[in-house]
Amino acid sequence: MKDSFIMYQEQKEIFDTLSDNEAGKLIKAIFEYESTGQSPILSKTLNLVFIPIKNSLDRNKEKYQKVVERNKRNIKKRWNKEDTKNTTGKIGIPKNTKNTDNDNDSDNDNEHDSERDSVHDSDNDSVSDSDVQASKEKVYTFLKGFGNYDS
Repeated sequence: MKDSFIMYQEQKEIFDTLSDNEAGKLIKAIFEYESTGQSPILSKTLNLVFIPIKNSLDRNKEKYQKVVERNKRNIKKRWNKEDTKNTTGKIGIPKNTKNTDNDNDSDNDNEHDSERDSVHDSDNDSVSDSDVQASKEKVYTFLKGFGNYDS
């Protein structure tokens, strides 16, 4: 259920032409219509003023419903198992990117590996100058592919 609605600045002119009493009745009628969907009983003058506002409210409600339906379809697509056949199922970025797991089933995957890895980390994490230079060259080549990068 929607908890708001839109009134437009151009509708202010309508309210400006009404007396305070009539404007109060009109705004109450608008709130009643939005909450119940029923057109309120109004004087002939106020009803003539209410009809274009009601039509505007109905158009906005229809637009909102279309957005809701589109979002529902998109959520179903995202969570539909049929649409995720080509995904790896991995979440996040692996900690050790030097030796990434190619998802071989022969290894011993364990949900607690990361805890043990952090306790018994014995590899050498030093980075050589040639590694840094090679990384810079890869980034430069990548950025150069977008044009306008000459540094």
